[in-house]
Amino acid sequence: MKAKRFLAMLLSICLAVLTLFSFVGCGNEGTMVTLSKAYSLQWLTREDFMNISYYRHGSVWIYQNGKKQEIDFQPTVEKSEMNERLERQSKRAIYEEHREYQSHIDEVSDIIITGYFGVYNGNYVVEYRFQGIDEGEEAKPDIIIGDIPFLYRNSHFLRVIQFNK
Repeated sequence: MKAKRFLAMLLSICLAVLTLFSFVGCGNEGTMVTLSKAYSLQWLTREDFMNISYYRHGSVWIYQNGKKQEIDFQPTVEKSEMNERLERQSKRAIYEEHREYQSHIDEVSDIIITGYFGVYNGNYVVEYRFQGIDEGEEAKPDIIIGDIPFLYRNSHFLRVIQFNK
């Protein structure tokens, strides 16, 4: 009888430990998408993209009648600074997104955040690259979101992250 009770208690403890470990890693990772996907999902508005463009490029350009034209734009959202917690969360989400198909990413420390362009309705916009990969030149042609062009460096990624609550 004591052996059965001991075995039942041991199994209960093992189950509790396994349950505890099943939640490790489920913390603050989020969903990460491209700017185009964020636009199609309506995570970000046109005005959000104008703010992002302003903070990233220092000005805002649009395509109008097939021509790229600079417009007069003042940011409508003040860009906050990326704190250490947000940087850790962002790197973890990036790592989780890339680790399966990017063989050169061994650790979260291989990720370098090169830009943070603010938070818009809970959506964080970050630019990053990977340690040991050349920064590269600006890519051509522009990536156009709506009518707003974004320049990309070949080795940099510009993504929108929605963290799990």
